[in-house]
Amino acid sequence: MKLVKQAHLYFKNEKSDKVYEVDLCELAQTDTARYLVNFRYGRRGANLKEGSKTDQPVTLDEAQMVFDSIVVAKTNKGYLHSDHSPVISDIQASVINNSNHSSEEGSNQFVTEEAISEKSCLPDEMVSKIKARLASLVSNKQFDSKELKRLVWRIGELEIKGLDNLLLLAGDEGDALLDYCLIWTLGRVGQDSKYLYPIFARSHQLDDADPVKRIALEAMLQHASEEQRCSLLNSIKQRLDPAVNSLLDNNHYDSLFDYVKRLIDKSSVELISTLTNLYCLSIADNDLRTIILKLVPLVPARPNALKALRYIYKAAEFRNDYRVLGLVALVMERSQCFARFDYYDTVYIRNPDYGVKRNQSYYLRFDFNQEMAKEDSRIAWTANTRHYFIRRTWRNLRRLGKVSHPQFVDQAVGILLAFSDKHGDHGITYNSYRYFNVGTPSYLYEPVQETSYEFAPYMSFNNLLYAESVRLLPSASGDRWYSQTDLDDFRPLTEVAESREELLPELWDKRPDALIQLLCESQCLQVHLFAVFALRDNQQAYSTITTKNIIAFLATPYDCTNQLAKELAVQRYNSSSPDVDIIVAMLAASIQEARDIGRSWLMDNRYLLDEYPNLLVVILTAEHKDMQGWGRELVATLKMDTARKQAVVARLFAWMQDLIVATKQESSELELSEVQQSIIIQISWYLTHTFSEQTESIGLHVIEDLLKHPALEIKKMAAHLLVNHKTPTEQLPTHLLKLLIENENVDLRALGVQLFGKLPAKTLASQSDLILTYCLGDETAIRKESYFMIARIAEVDSLLAGDMIRRLLDELFRKESSDELHADIINALSDKLSHLISTQDNNACVLFDKDIIWRLLMARANGANQYGGVLLEQVNPEHLTVRQWSRLGMNPVFSVRAWVWDCYQKYGQRIKNNSIDALRILENSWDDSRAFAIDYFRTNFSQKDWSAESMIGVCDSVLPEVQQLGRELITRFFSDDNGVEYLSKLSQHPSVNIQLFTSHYLKNYAGGSLDRIEALAPYFVTVLSNVNKGRIAKTRVIDFLYQEAMQSADVAKIAAKILSRQSVTIVLCDHTRYLLTMRDLLEKYPFLDLPINKKTVPVRSVLTNTPVIATEKDQIKNVV
Repeated sequence: MKLVKQAHLYFKNEKSDKVYEVDLCELAQTDTARYLVNFRYGRRGANLKEGSKTDQPVTLDEAQMVFDSIVVAKTNKGYLHSDHSPVISDIQASVINNSNHSSEEGSNQFVTEEAISEKSCLPDEMVSKIKARLASLVSNKQFDSKELKRLVWRIGELEIKGLDNLLLLAGDEGDALLDYCLIWTLGRVGQDSKYLYPIFARSHQLDDADPVKRIALEAMLQHASEEQRCSLLNSIKQRLDPAVNSLLDNNHYDSLFDYVKRLIDKSSVELISTLTNLYCLSIADNDLRTIILKLVPLVPARPNALKALRYIYKAAEFRNDYRVLGLVALVMERSQCFARFDYYDTVYIRNPDYGVKRNQSYYLRFDFNQEMAKEDSRIAWTANTRHYFIRRTWRNLRRLGKVSHPQFVDQAVGILLAFSDKHGDHGITYNSYRYFNVGTPSYLYEPVQETSYEFAPYMSFNNLLYAESVRLLPSASGDRWYSQTDLDDFRPLTEVAESREELLPELWDKRPDALIQLLCESQCLQVHLFAVFALRDNQQAYSTITTKNIIAFLATPYDCTNQLAKELAVQRYNSSSPDVDIIVAMLAASIQEARDIGRSWLMDNRYLLDEYPNLLVVILTAEHKDMQGWGRELVATLKMDTARKQAVVARLFAWMQDLIVATKQESSELELSEVQQSIIIQISWYLTHTFSEQTESIGLHVIEDLLKHPALEIKKMAAHLLVNHKTPTEQLPTHLLKLLIENENVDLRALGVQLFGKLPAKTLASQSDLILTYCLGDETAIRKESYFMIARIAEVDSLLAGDMIRRLLDELFRKESSDELHADIINALSDKLSHLISTQDNNACVLFDKDIIWRLLMARANGANQYGGVLLEQVNPEHLTVRQWSRLGMNPVFSVRAWVWDCYQKYGQRIKNNSIDALRILENSWDDSRAFAIDYFRTNFSQKDWSAESMIGVCDSVLPEVQQLGRELITRFFSDDNGVEYLSKLSQHPSVNIQLFTSHYLKNYAGGSLDRIEALAPYFVTVLSNVNKGRIAKTRVIDFLYQEAMQSADVAKIAAKILSRQSVTIVLCDHTRYLLTMRDLLEKYPFLDLPINKKTVPVRSVLTNTPVIATEKDQIKNVV
């Protein structure tokens, strides 16, 4: 019986693993009906049960139909063809062929144990156990497939070589995961690429499982010959977009970066294939790999990008490309999960509209099965997936470290180099409680504010750096790390530790080159602190640190690394033959001590400045303020001829060109850092001051290129060079001037206006309206560069210049339209244009007479007042009246008030002659001017200079200080002849103090005079109406009225009228006094109309409450 056709089917799930085989056989006979269809089935690895679908032989067509029906029926039930995973048969066939081939050559089928141990860095005992266990599993058909997969993966992970044949025999049909593990391990440790490559190629071509195809492609790239690799890379390139291929062919890597970045920003579906294929190609293209290193941190863990990240992660892991692996791992660790699940298979996906549209929830809710059935499913980067990759990265590191594998340090370096200081953004301040024992079973606590560790959530990072630390401890889940700030000897995490804290320090001691690499390349302070301490603890490794390494250490911004480098540089410094590169690095160090040492070394060897021209350029482009100041002092002491200056200028421009190129490589936006901006400003100063003669003839095309640069500081430098250029402005290309004047930056526009002002005076005169627009514009920088043009116009047209100045003057009377406009105009009129303005010369360009000055000083606008104060200095005080002086003494401008004070001092007699006008200065809202006036009149005026009218006028002020002066003057220079006048006029003042002062004169100058008392009635009412004030004045008025009323019935009538009005007061003491006074007046003058009457009140006994004496007692009662 001959086998014509055979089908191998299998069915596998969590509970069963079955096989089903169908044979189509031909009998050895001549009849057409000579075919049979047999089958076998059962559990994989067990004895299979056999049967037949044809009791009797049938024809070929009938047998084919039966064969196909069996296969279709089983396929419909979920069985799969073994051809679904063709790598199994290929591997096993290759093993057999290879074994036969080896036997013919007289070699062993397997590599010996000694050969294995020679090729492995692991202990012989471990390798022997792994080999024995693999052989046992391969030879035993009843093996545990999960154990086999893990063992195969472990062999690849530990890079144990020499087990190719055993691995090839470990294949199992239909197990895609085992296929993946075999290809992954053989791709990493397989040694016979000649026969492994076809196996990988066939698996990549025929296998339907994407993971197997992808890892097979990576294995092919590892084991391909030069010709095969070129062919394979070309086939990968064909999958890319033609635009990408064009950029690759022309080595336009910057444009390629921009292209892929746009795909990332748009979340394009094209991103997955583009990024994965580019990473495949990067295996043979270092420039492309550099672009990949820049792109990976930009890729988000979200749909349309996650597959690319997963592929690059696994491919980098396969290749031992730890720099890329570290970047991908960091992206995964920093990315928030995109979807979450609950216990009911409901998926929650982050809502992209949250925070953008109103009434949007943070998560969108979907059924898992329905969402996964979609072609554009949004389920990606779940919490479980994120957690898995974070754990996987740390697990790989831990497993390598556990066996002291050399790759542990390499992978750790890749992980640590991915971090920078900007990733330490997880430090948060939170409220907590600190508990302490008070000597009893209970504890007390106090609320405290604590700040969490900035790198708290990074698992691999913290385990590598702080596994043995007492300052940091992980949480129970290991997901976060917390600083133990309550330790008595706690040292901040920004300082070097007191002992080794990293994981497996003995492995790091064996690899000082890795520590040196971290110090040279890392941009993370925590990494530098670790590496510096590890090197200091292993000073035997200092011999491996080269001069280039020291220079790289000094170039870092971290003090701990700079300090180590400084110490090494001082140890190796040779004064007889100093290393210029070390001196340059010391001058650029971040710590002051290193820069000081570098300066002292250079001063001891000044000849180096002549022998190494670039050394001066390094000093001129220093980034530290102390170096910049020292550089200016040094350049001032150097004697340089023209040729040397030109060489320095050329090198400065070359330095800037390198900066532009480097900035373009780092950022597509060509933005300069603050340090770079400071250096450009420093260079600009040198070019326009120290080397101005060399730059005044620089090519205009160079300046134009700098003007078109997007960096603002470079544009400003170009503008200064153009302003200082020897080419006359009228001969400059118009478009250069336009680039400045129409620039969006105000400083550049100001430089453009400055350059515009260098045009011929006649040209400027024709543009007077434009110049006035500049002079009155909103930007201060442009205004300041515009005013001098008016002076230049005056050279050819004084009338036009005068009109422009008057336009500026008119602006001072208006409300300020922009900040500092009035101040700028005043400064210009007082400085740049002052020679065109006069207050006396009629032949001047502009004449501002005293009337204009007075108008300025009396204006409401502060700007007009300020400029009036400037012009007032040129005015003869005698041309103004005393009344105008006193008016100016109230001006808001201090200089004007001071000018008035000086006039009062110098022209005392004129003040006395016009005392009424001069006294107006007392009514002043400015404290300083009022204080001057009070002191002036108190000390400079004698009794003959005062009249009763003037002193009463002083008292008539509403200001308390002035009233006090008036009372003081009347008291000092009192004349009895004026007493009645004082009483009459001062009684009209509403001030309580003046009312009290007036009450002194009542008895002497109003007593016995009915007319005067009648005239003072309003004064009496005003004083008595004061509430809770003026007690003394009230008492004096009541006493005066009582005394005068008792002597005159006419006065009593006046008093009765006043008292009747005031008796309604609710103030008890006043009310009582009024009633008693009215009682006495009524007793003496019964005819008076007063609001009181008499009432008899019986007197009763205290004991019996009965009338005792039938006498009357007067009782006054208010009847109002």
